[in-house]
Amino acid sequence: MNFFERMIERFEIIGRARTLSVLRQQSDRSLLDAGFSPELIRMGIKAWPWRSEDEFAVQTCVSRSNLAGIKPVDHATVSNVGQVEVVETGKAANNTMETAA
Repeated sequence: MNFFERMIERFEIIGRARTLSVLRQQSDRSLLDAGFSPELIRMGIKAWPWRSEDEFAVQTCVSRSNLAGIKPVDHATVSNVGQVEVVETGKAANNTMETAA
């Protein structure tokens, strides 16, 4: 292992230690909501990445089920959002000159 690889490894360990100290200040509920295992956080740096695969899979499934009712929107519709009011009223929706007066 050369000098640069050792330096990168040291920076990774320092980053994990700092992250661990911040995560230890969070409540168990906050950790679970963020996808971290409170038990693994309590075990320390050696338990990196602090996520159990089962919990991560459950969180992914829950996130996908929450998005089930969302319909895709095409880019043409989104790009014309600000132009609709201009066509209907002849004035821009976010005209800074009108709001400043």
